Amino acid sequence: MTSLAGFHIVGLIVILCGLLGIWFIVGSDLSKGLKLPLLGRIVFGIALGSGVFAFMLKYFIFITVEESTKRRAAEFHKRFLAEQNYSIPPTTAIKINPNLRGANWQSLAQPVANLKTNLSAAELGKELFYDKALSINGEVSCATCHDIVKFGGTDGKPTATGVFGQIGPRNSPSVKNAAFMKTQFWDGRAKSLEEQAKGPMTNPIEMGKQSLGDVVSRLKQDEYYAKAFNQVYGKTGITETNLLNAIATYERTLITSDTPYDKYVAGDLKALSPQQIKGMKKFYSIGCKNCHDGPDFSRAGVNSLYNGSDGLRIFPVYTSNYSRQYDLIEKNSKSRTFRIPSLRNITETAPYFHNGKVNNLEEAVKIMAVSQLGMATKNVSPDCINNNSFSTCNKPKYLSDDDAKDIVEFLKSLSQEKNKN
Repeated sequence: MTSLAGFHIVGLIVILCGLLGIWFIVGSDLSKGLKLPLLGRIVFGIALGSGVFAFMLKYFIFITVEESTKRRAAEFHKRFLAEQNYSIPPTTAIKINPNLRGANWQSLAQPVANLKTNLSAAELGKELFYDKALSINGEVSCATCHDIVKFGGTDGKPTATGVFGQIGPRNSPSVKNAAFMKTQFWDGRAKSLEEQAKGPMTNPIEMGKQSLGDVVSRLKQDEYYAKAFNQVYGKTGITETNLLNAIATYERTLITSDTPYDKYVAGDLKALSPQQIKGMKKFYSIGCKNCHDGPDFSRAGVNSLYNGSDGLRIFPVYTSNYSRQYDLIEKNSKSRTFRIPSLRNITETAPYFHNGKVNNLEEAVKIMAVSQLGMATKNVSPDCINNNSFSTCNKPKYLSDDDAKDIVEFLKSLSQEKNKN
């Protein structure tokens, strides 16, 4: 508010100077050519000055409304992030960081600032997110597979566990920072958080409802929800659309943007250790950033190198003893194509990959080097492939154990530091 008030004062001074300037120009130049008397010069100057004043007034009204909207959105996010012991970093100008040259390293600060949140809808969505009554047996909620506090928005299990103890086929993706993902689910079949929210509730293994209409009918029997939906959505009340919107709105508040990495990109040269900086450079030089790009480290996310693509990638590209040891190629699957996951909070979201069979992050880094980049590690090399697209029949590049450790240290900087209070 102080900066905005100061901006208005400066603006008024500029307007007054502008009016005097126009009057002077008119009095000394234009009106002389028109041979106007003194009174005519004054009237002519005031007329032109009034036009400038009207334009500037409209401009300041626009700026005031825009600033007010951004301020309310920021307050909404600060409130929700505070509940999770998180905070939004200040969106200050990025300082020149000599270690960032050559790669487009980005913070989540600006994407966060661009988000707009309906606070009331988010509060309602949070209650729905934790409500087990949305499942057929009353034992599973969204939070069952997406634990915000303990497991970085996942469940810490190889694959998800649904109603009646049923085991799902794939690992639960993190819901944190999902607001920035252009597609949802491992196969990218959902194009929005609203579309994704519908899937688990009507999946017979996950939450078990026959249809979304069944969920709506259940909620309409609850006097509290009937009142809450009316307060948030007005006369439309509890509908399928409003149900999905509420849950998705809450999920858009689950943001982790104040990591050591974000601080480093913003100019704090001490935010990363020398080993983490070394790992950051290695992450870029060997090609990890080709896919894990943008402020959310996902080709499926905002502002990535491949912005506009669907963020899907064949996995594994190169077969090896890793793909056989960890069953990385899905059986009975028509496609080996998966959405590129975000690497934010990666230290909290083990086990890794779509089948959750890898528990160690350093091992996961080595698997990715071999399977996606065609590199070799101490014990594993990619199978020989030779066609028009790529070749690994020649001696592949080597990723040492120390390289892997350095990259892991860098990946640790992508997790938000928890409040120690």
